[in-house]
Amino acid sequence: GEAPILIRIETKAGHGGGKPVSKQIDELADIYAFLFRALKIE
Repeated sequence: GEAPILIRIETKAGHGGGKPVSKQIDELADIYAFLFRALKIE
């Protein structure tokens, strides 16, 4: 379809518990950037 899709691949992720705060911030920033672009928010 026409709906936008967010695909995020973390190449240096492991099989441990929890993510470092910096990785959580990076992920959230990517999500917000995707939403802003998809919703045409400037």
